[in-house]
Amino acid sequence: QVRAFRGRLAGQTLEARVHEVTRFLCEDGYMAKWEKVGPSRYLIKEMNCSIERIARKFPQACICEEAFLSEVLGAKVTRQRHILRSDHYCSYLIEA
Repeated sequence: QVRAFRGRLAGQTLEARVHEVTRFLCEDGYMAKWEKVGPSRYLIKEMNCSIERIARKFPQACICEEAFLSEVLGAKVTRQRHILRSDHYCSYLIEA
């Protein structure tokens, strides 16, 4: 999935990649949105978790999601909020 997605994003700006990845997340069952929060800084919010049941049993799924985002975006990704920590949504800070 990473290889296929990287090809889809090749040559795009970070903002365009964030937009495209957020669209993919929505197609994959997440109610996701993004916003620009500073120069070369973006926030992706997942308002639900399509794998919450699995993640509660196997938290490494969340680690894989963060690694996936970092890999396909080619950027630093830091989880800010987490549904499994009783937050209302998951969010990731994306930095160039």
